Parts: sequence; C-alpha cells; structure tokens
Amino acid sequence: MTTPTAIDGLYSDRDKLEYLLSVDPTSYEKTVYLDSFTGSSDDDLMDQALTQVVAAANGTIALSARAHSFARPLVTSFKNASTLHNIRILGQGAGSAGGVVYPGTGATTVNFTYSGSGALMDFEHVGKLEIAHICFNSTALNPFLFSSNPTAEIHHNVFNGGVGTRGTCMTDAIVFGGPGFYQNGFSGQTSGFFGYGSKVHHNYFHNLRYITTFGGGCNAVNVENNIIDQTCGNPANWGSAFLFNGGGNGAASTVDTPSNGGEISQVASWAYPSPGVLAVASTAGFSAPGSFQVATSTTSGYVTYTGISGNTFTGCIYGSGSATGTVSTGGALTTSIPGNSANIIRHNYVECTYYKALCTTNGAAQANANVIGPNCLQDVAQFTGAVWDPTCSQNWVDDTSQRADRTAPPFVDFAPALSGNGGISTQGGLNASTVFNQHVSMRGANLVARNLGVGPMTENAYGDRAYVSAIHNSSTNNTPGLQFNSVTCKQVADGQIYSGSNIVTSATAAFAQNDIGVYIYSATGIPLWSYIAWIVTPASVNYLWTASSAYALGALAVPLNGHLYQATTGGTSAGTIPVWPLAGGTVSDGSVVWKDLGTATAAILQFNCTATASGVTVSFARGTTTQAMLTVMNNHIMGSGSAPAYAVQTAGGAGSTATVAGNDMAHVVTYTAAGAPTTGLILIGTPATSFSGSVPGASYSITPQNANAVGLGLYGTMASYRWNISAVTAPTAGQVYIFGVNTVG
Repeated sequence: MTTPTAIDGLYSDRDKLEYLLSVDPTSYEKTVYLDSFTGSSDDDLMDQALTQVVAAANGTIALSARAHSFARPLVTSFKNASTLHNIRILGQGAGSAGGVVYPGTGATTVNFTYSGSGALMDFEHVGKLEIAHICFNSTALNPFLFSSNPTAEIHHNVFNGGVGTRGTCMTDAIVFGGPGFYQNGFSGQTSGFFGYGSKVHHNYFHNLRYITTFGGGCNAVNVENNIIDQTCGNPANWGSAFLFNGGGNGAASTVDTPSNGGEISQVASWAYPSPGVLAVASTAGFSAPGSFQVATSTTSGYVTYTGISGNTFTGCIYGSGSATGTVSTGGALTTSIPGNSANIIRHNYVECTYYKALCTTNGAAQANANVIGPNCLQDVAQFTGAVWDPTCSQNWVDDTSQRADRTAPPFVDFAPALSGNGGISTQGGLNASTVFNQHVSMRGANLVARNLGVGPMTENAYGDRAYVSAIHNSSTNNTPGLQFNSVTCKQVADGQIYSGSNIVTSATAAFAQNDIGVYIYSATGIPLWSYIAWIVTPASVNYLWTASSAYALGALAVPLNGHLYQATTGGTSAGTIPVWPLAGGTVSDGSVVWKDLGTATAAILQFNCTATASGVTVSFARGTTTQAMLTVMNNHIMGSGSAPAYAVQTAGGAGSTATVAGNDMAHVVTYTAAGAPTTGLILIGTPATSFSGSVPGASYSITPQNANAVGLGLYGTMASYRWNISAVTAPTAGQVYIFGVNTVG
C-alpha cells in the first residue's frame, strides 16, 4: 500500500482509503467493503455490512466511489450500557461540487429515498460513530442523522436538502438526542443524548433547516469549521441554524388505584398489581423504554421502565430516591428533560440564513455554559448571534466578520429578566436587556447598554461589584443624569471545604446556575481569584451515585431523594446503593463515608481549596444591597458660603446632635449619637440657599471621615432638595460619626 503525502478530505483512490482505514485500528478492527456483498439493492448490501460490523463490535464499512441509493434507514440499536460498538462509515470523498445544486455529487454519493418515520440514519449503539467523506442528498423531511448514545465524529461530508428553498426548507441535518432522558441510555428517537465529546467539523450544509439540534442532555459537543449555506431555520423560532432543544418538563401522569400502597424501592418484585408493573392514569406522551420520578409517602423515587402496556409501565426498576416511601392513588408521576451545557459552536461560516439568528432555544432549554463563536456571519439582513430565553445562563457569545454592505450589524439579544450570561465580543451593537454580569469588548464599535439604563459592571476578587447607570428626572425639565452604584457581595457563614478538593458546600448559599462564572473567596482555604465553574443541587443528575466507584474526599453524590451527600472519607463505593440518611448523620458505603447535607447546594471551583474547615465565611458575586454612591445631574451646583443645617430624626436617637462645617456644595457633618438610635433615616439636611428654583435636581456623595462612620454604611437620597442620610447599621450612643457630603446637580 502506498502512503499518500497529504490527507485533504477528498479520497479518490483505494490507497488513500486504506490509509484512512488504518487509523486507530484497535477501535475499528473489522473492515468490510459494501460492494463485496451481494443483493438486489444497496439497502440489502448495507444491511449485511451493518450486521457484520455490529457482530464484530468494532468495524468499518467502506463505500466505493459511486452513487448509492437507500430506501431504508441506516440503523444501529441500543443493547445495554456495557455493550460497546465502534462503527465507522467512510466514503472516498464528498466532492467539491456537492451542495451547490441539488442533488450534490461527490466521489461517494448517498441518495436517500426513504420517507417513513424517524431519521435517515439512526445510530443508538453505545461506543463510537464516525461518518466521513460522503455526499448525502434527500428529498424527504426526515433528519439526515439522529445519534443518541455513541460519541460521534461527523466530518468532511456534504448534507444537501432538497425540500423547499431558503424560507421554506424543512430538512434537518443532525439531531443529537431527543426529548427523553434515561441515565444509562436507551433506544428510540425520544432518548436523550449521551455521546459526550462528539464533534461535527469540516462539513458542507446546504438548503437545510436546523444544522444541529441539541436534544435532552446534549452536552460537550463541538460544532466547528463547517460551511453553512442557505439554511433557513424555523421562522417560529427566529430561524436559527442551531437549536438548543433540551430542558423543560416532559410527560406527566398520576398513580392509579391498582398500584396503591406499593413501596417504590420494591417495584421490581411487588404485587401492585404485579411485579415490575406500575399502573397510572394515562401513559400518553411517554415512550418506552424510559424513566420517571414518582411521589411517595416520603420523597420522590426514580424509576426506569422497559415497556408500556395500556396504562401501565412494565419492567419497572427502582433507581434511587425514596427507599421506604409508598405510592398512593393520585401520586404525581413526572419526567424532566435535562438542558444543554458545555457545547461549542465556533469557526463556522454561515451564509444566507433566511431569518434572524445563528442560535436559539426552545423556550425552556436551560442552555448554560455554552460557547457561541467566533463564527463568520455573512449575507444576512437581520442577524442575531444568539437568542436566549430566561432559562439560560452563563453562555459566551462572540460573533464577528459580517459583511459591511448589509443593513444591520449582528446583535446579541437576551430575553428580559435573563441574568448571568457571559462575555460578548462583537463588531456590532449590544442589545442586552437586564443582563447582569457582562464582560464586553466592542472592537471599535459603539456600546449601547440597554439594561434599564445600567452600564458596564466591574467585579473584584471578593465578589463586590460597581456599575454606572443613566437616570432621568421627568418631573422637571427631562434632565438626564449619571449615577455610580456599588453592590455588596453575598456572604454565607456555613461554608464547608476540604483541602485538595474544589468543592464548597453550603446550606444557606442556595447556589444556582446564575452564580456560574462569578468570583468566590474565603480568607480560609479558597484562593483569591477563584470562580464558580459549576453548581450542584440535590436535583443534579450529573452527580448520581454509582456502584464500585472511586470517590475522593469532599466528592458529592446525588441520589435524587431531595438531599445532597458529601464524602467525609474518600474511598470506593459498595456494589449496592446505601440506605441514605434523611435526617443528617452519615452512612458507610464500601470504604466511603457519606454525610447528609440535606438541601444544601455546592459550588465547583476551578482551584482546589487549601484547607479543611467548616463554618467558613464565603463571599461570592451575587448582587445583594445596591447603594447609590454618587449622582450627577445638570452639570454642577454652586452653593452659598454658609453651612446647611442638619436635623436629627427619630432613628438618629433622642438627644443626638449634628454640627456642620462648609457650604451647600461641600460640607462635613459631625454627628454625635445619643439615646437609642436605630437603622434607617437618621439625619435630614436643609441647604442654606435653596436651589430648587433654578436647578431641576441635585444629588450627592457621602464619604466617611472617621472609622465610626465607615461602619455605619451611610447612604442617602435627595428629596425636596434636602439631604436624607440613612444608616445600614444602627449608631451607638456616645459615639461620634464624621462624614463629608459633596453635592452636584
């Protein structure tokens, strides 16, 4: 065999094909050539080829340089979580002309004529899948490829849709997982996605709707270096090339009378109405196999099933959750769909997208911590890099290189009330509605922060924030102003950390998705400039307990019983699930000891902790109290040479005094507390010369000038052109507080 000097994606001779087949021989040991089989159609040949490589567990199907026609779908089935198949389907080149007109032609061309249900290629085995160097054509509405369990690599292909053009094309290219979810994988095109680490690269997509659909639990997929031409998306959903379709709630039902009184952990052998059978009011919307959560007399139980018969689930097996709870008639039975995280869509060239967006969600996607861009967006009248809904957070968008001769720059548009998405770098405008925590690089363009007037925010390593905002005085002369604000960090005093672990747990912090990406710090054990990389709650399915597995000190387990557990002793778990305590305490599990943390949550950091300690004070950047530090309106105020007068209010304490030195524009107040002062409004100052007649509004800053004043947390408002001074902390009788007031307006 002759080794080629370059591999450029176009394989036109047998030597190059054999060279490609020799790559990673341990994963793809058996090689079969489709044309070596006999049959009356290409479908017959492919059926025989798939049968052989599946039987061998590792194999490659080589397609020759000709046109192939398939009237049946290409299918592999899920066997079980431990049966692995590594399958490769390779052509000899997709061809440079593919996709320009329909049908496309390549060295190896596949024309699908199948029009039944499901995808044209449906791969659900566990293991690996590679499809490369083929030009695919279809005139059907079916997606080209559905993949659920295998880790897939789809590269150097052409996907050419022949249904409609631009705004009416309806064929999808690649669907990674359906709306269902089952922890160990299962078959059927409603199943969730488990092929983490999949890649889609160096393909040409033409005249399609969605290029990639990220289904339930579709995480850690790279889509990069593709050319996308004349994609139209779905006009009902912004017409995106990429769709995040995970998240939300699935089918629901209730327990029916025949299953009243059964203990859910014994479902596989109970008599309600028979072993492994759970009777429900309706199975509409469910597909088999699958899983659900069911309410019990204690907490919910997690159950998997293999079949559906009428209004019963068959082959039911208890997974986790309530170990002793019984089910009753009317008990809720629910399913939930995991969202989409850690996916990357970058370095793609996207042209002729008919509607607006590169990337959208289904309205409940829970798309978190995804990276979108940079991509080249061209030839689009209205182009939005990403449209998120309020379930999404901590996503990073960076889209560039739109042609200058189009009417609108790329906008990154966030849904109202959405918070916590990551940085945006774009050559166009930024339209971020109520987005909290943005890092923005505009690359020379103008920045318009339409966030209720709130501008860029800064954040320090301790989680404190500051930002500037626009203000408006509509009651007088429509006078604009500028206000500087500070936001104190969130603090909790019940942090638990372990040396060498990157996990912080807390019962009071209630870590949530919007905390991902913010700084977190503790003087004990959490290094400066640490940030929250992920969060774990008692409902996090990515941290389910597994048997016979190694767990480090501080590791987490989530048995989906409403509680979070942490390893206080590292080791190896037992072969059977422990009986989880539900009222605190610990449980031994092999050589691991788990502590019940109740409803606590955890933050996963990018740095390991340097100490083991409980009751740790932890600060992190979640906005709490916002204080207006300085407000500027209508240029400035020139005050008189006389000092204003301050009157002590009820909260200031009976017998307290206030003296003033300076003038209206700048003065120092000395407040001596007496009586029983409290928090709230302690002083009101009246200017020596009223400026209400000539100045439409006035604002001021407060600067503590002794240690006592620093501790008060002073803040103020300007009402009726008077200084209203309030304290966050109650003053102490007998103490003197000194602070400066600078007024502008």
